[in-house]
Amino acid sequence: MRRSSRIVRVGYGRSRGVSVNVNRFCYGYSTESKGLEDVQKKKDLPKSNQLPSMNTEEMDSYRKMLYYRSKERGMLEADLLLGTFALRYLPTMNQTQLQEFEKLLEQYDADVIPWIMNKAEVPEELNNETMALLKEHVQSKPMTYKRPTLFPQ
Repeated sequence: MRRSSRIVRVGYGRSRGVSVNVNRFCYGYSTESKGLEDVQKKKDLPKSNQLPSMNTEEMDSYRKMLYYRSKERGMLEADLLLGTFALRYLPTMNQTQLQEFEKLLEQYDADVIPWIMNKAEVPEELNNETMALLKEHVQSKPMTYKRPTLFPQ
């Protein structure tokens, strides 16, 4: 068997530094190359856009994962808009809508914000029912503050 590994120099300057086998020590990968059988097995796996049918418990955990990913994005604007959308619509979404929303969450925030604010054209593969629902949610101004009436008249 042929051994392959990725060696990286760590440190500063030309003479300083240590060579580290990144595959073995950092990621826990085997340094042995994979055979042809392993590569062929990967081809038989279902595509990522074909989710198997889920039971109720799996759907709930899938929704929780999507909710967390939508409210912990990185940009505050995306966190607020996608997080409020997820809080409002995720409980009622079916499996295909959840899958469409996950594809949207895989995109960069800098790309998503102009799409949902109608400032840029949405790519063909993301222009679907969930994107239309998200745009409608953003147009309804979900972050407006409504002052509570303390003394109704």
